[in-house]
Amino acid sequence: MDKNYWKEHYAGSWKKASEKEEFIKKQIADATGLKVINYGLGSGSATFISGSAAESNMKKGDADLYIEERNCFVEITGPNIPVFKDADLWFRPDKIQNAYDKYITDNSVQSYLVHLQNDKGTNNQQIRVLVADNTFLSKWKNAVYKIIKPSFNGRTETYYSINAKDDSLISFEEFINLLNKKR
Repeated sequence: MDKNYWKEHYAGSWKKASEKEEFIKKQIADATGLKVINYGLGSGSATFISGSAAESNMKKGDADLYIEERNCFVEITGPNIPVFKDADLWFRPDKIQNAYDKYITDNSVQSYLVHLQNDKGTNNQQIRVLVADNTFLSKWKNAVYKIIKPSFNGRTETYYSINAKDDSLISFEEFINLLNKKR
């Protein structure tokens, strides 16, 4: 597969992704006073960057944001269409693998996957955070979470499906409290 295949396929959604990243970055900074920096390939930008993450000295699935004072990574994800709030949350395998790799190889470095969506029933914004800690990552390694392969516009994608009530998911407010507690 062409190394730019998925980038080209999703080029129309880069602006929206960048807006989500900058929104969460600002929310974290405003609520905690912490310096939040763009980290992953193209984070905070809608500019096309050709090639693989490795060609840019990054790792596949690197998180969008980094908070140096907490030595943690924050990935921003979520659908661009409304979904019922109780529906399973979908996460790309490379994002979870990256969180696992950082946790295992980088001395238990914490990653958080922030999932934004609008509720299909109310159109209210939902923000939930997957805490990729030892408990979650152990369940993931033990295949507790099912893999799904939905098709969109003739292209099949792969995600881990995580129940909206999974105990590894917390509210955005709880996430902010965690960041503030670590002072």
